[in-house]
This record gives sequence, structure tokens and C-alpha cells, in this order.
Amino acid sequence: MARYFVKEYDEDDSRDMLELAESLIKLVEEDMRRWLHEHRSSS
Repeated sequence: MARYFVKEYDEDDSRDMLELAESLIKLVEEDMRRWLHEHRSSS
């Protein structure tokens, strides 16, 4: 799948896609950490 994206877009676009994906992953990780923390402290 990743290879397909790199072929479809030129280098600049694929770099933007990677940055977007990385920032999304960071957001999800932060949400998961917060959720886990809240879950642990509530139990």
C-alpha cells in the first residue's frame, strides 16, 4: 500500500503524506495514553 502511494505521488507529495501520517499517529498515541491513564486511575 505504501509503495502504491509513493508511485502515485511525486516526492514532495509523498513527504507531505508521511508527515501527515506521523502527526496522526502521534495524536492517536497521545489519546491512547490519556485514555489508559484515565482508565487506570478510575479502577
